[in-house]
Amino acid sequence: MRQGDSIPNDPALVRRVRAGSLGLATAAAVALASAAALSQSPPIAPADKRPGSAFISQELKAQQDDEGINPGMLWVAEGEKLWTSPAGAANKSCASCHGEAETSMKGVATRYPQVDQGTGRLLNLELRINHCRTARQ
Repeated sequence: MRQGDSIPNDPALVRRVRAGSLGLATAAAVALASAAALSQSPPIAPADKRPGSAFISQELKAQQDDEGINPGMLWVAEGEKLWTSPAGAANKSCASCHGEAETSMKGVATRYPQVDQGTGRLLNLELRINHCRTARQ
């Protein structure tokens, strides 16, 4: 199968897949063939790579750059307030354990999702924060 080829519209094949008669080996072979076809597409030249912000209007860029009118900054302010506000039975804030967020949390988002060693569950950053607040505050 090459990139751009469509998946065959075979009703008998659809019935067999739904019934589970193709088996795991066949499904794995199809997945590998699809991945191989996609991996053969030419790489994007470095000069052609652009961030998502390259596709937004100048007005929206200006709004994002101005902290006074960027609506996302309201959530940053709320997060800063929550970071230092004591909560829970232990009456502790996040800063009580982690100190200044600017230094202690730098790069944290790049390490998630991550498997929690205690529970074996996969946690994204939001779940990790909620777990920490529930267990330690």
